[in-house]
Amino acid sequence: MDSLKVLSWTSAGEVVHGASFMQKRVRSVVMASLAFALSATVVAKELTPGTVISAANLNQVLTDTFEGHTIDSMLTDINKKMILEFKWKYTLKKSEPMVYPEHWLAATKKFSGQVVYDEKARDVKGYVAGIPFPNVKVEDPNAGIKLVWNWFLAQAWVRNSANVMAGGAKAGGFNQISMDKGFERGPGGINNQFRFLGRTTEPHTIGDGSVVKKQIIMTTSPYDNAGLGAFNITYRDGRPDDVWAYLKSVRRIRRISGGNWMDSLAGTDMLADDNYGLDSHPNWYKSWKVTGKRWLLVAPHGVNYRERIAAKLSDRINLKDPPYGALIDVQYEPREVFVLEGIPPDEHPYGKKVLYVDAQYPINWQAENYDKKGQLWKFQASSAGKCIEYDGSPSICLADFPTYDLQRRHATPIAVTENTMVNVPSDPAAWNPGMIEKGIAGQLGGMIK
Repeated sequence: MDSLKVLSWTSAGEVVHGASFMQKRVRSVVMASLAFALSATVVAKELTPGTVISAANLNQVLTDTFEGHTIDSMLTDINKKMILEFKWKYTLKKSEPMVYPEHWLAATKKFSGQVVYDEKARDVKGYVAGIPFPNVKVEDPNAGIKLVWNWFLAQAWVRNSANVMAGGAKAGGFNQISMDKGFERGPGGINNQFRFLGRTTEPHTIGDGSVVKKQIIMTTSPYDNAGLGAFNITYRDGRPDDVWAYLKSVRRIRRISGGNWMDSLAGTDMLADDNYGLDSHPNWYKSWKVTGKRWLLVAPHGVNYRERIAAKLSDRINLKDPPYGALIDVQYEPREVFVLEGIPPDEHPYGKKVLYVDAQYPINWQAENYDKKGQLWKFQASSAGKCIEYDGSPSICLADFPTYDLQRRHATPIAVTENTMVNVPSDPAAWNPGMIEKGIAGQLGGMIK
């Protein structure tokens, strides 16, 4: 029995000599467990606004909390990858309610009660204006497709119209950046659209209700690059878009295939389908499903909007040292989101798209796009800030929307600039393919507010 001597402990918690090997082993495991528990109790803390999460401290703060949520639970694996490998930083900000125009919220309240989803027809019935399904539940088997219909009919970045200008004297628009070599070029561009269906002010519908929107996305500068992009008409019933593009070889506007939604957007790292995270009819995808609900660090009040869109590109994006392209000086706050998974058609370049959709409004805060082998291909995120729409309504406006092709190590950080305005009145008849030539000539300017 001498080998099973009773252990005694010093005040420092050390084993007195004479214990058996097995007893020492057991005590070692117990002490390690105690040390881990004590360290977790002591180290984990509630972080304060202004705390910066970076590669230098990520592992140390994962068990800490902010507004009651652990940092680990508010960052996806891709977010952590961007922090550790691509210089992303998350500066914490106290959360605050998002404010949107009263006419948008009023239309939602007035009309959403009459909206139903017809599962057999894969269609929405009774829709007039506002958000069709403002109270989507995770347990609803049609939750995924309802979220996509919300986006298709009432996306939060656009109410009735949007004149989004990217590029100018201080910041390029459709910026092209090698994450290893740095800035390549920054052609100016426009991303303008006019809604014909679901308008939040009278009339709620323009025309016969068959057209959802008309949109022009194209580069506008420099001269030898102007004209890349297309003019689209998107239909309510899911038929292919009517699409026109400028062919530089013949200097003419020509009708092209409506399948361009799966093609590169104006020579960027985005597909046309990646515009704002998703730009396709809900039924063009094979399936949509909600895989869960969680809290995520996002940036609805991440920047001072007016200052941001007037700032130099180097003040918005890391252009100093590799890997280049990360958003800088953005603040993030907790928001609850749906995790939405979409499976595109077989001919689509992606095998899967994952969107993180705001639980309250139709906003895709970030997106992950996977290749056919299930490997991560592209990551998208956004920053936004408080703004004033054309009619004087308070709102939230998109400021930065970067796309990262992580397989090519290339990025397209789209930077919204000063000549940008939401809800600008426009003549519906002016929205035709001839806008392409006007865009090339610099005659589609936005408005500053």
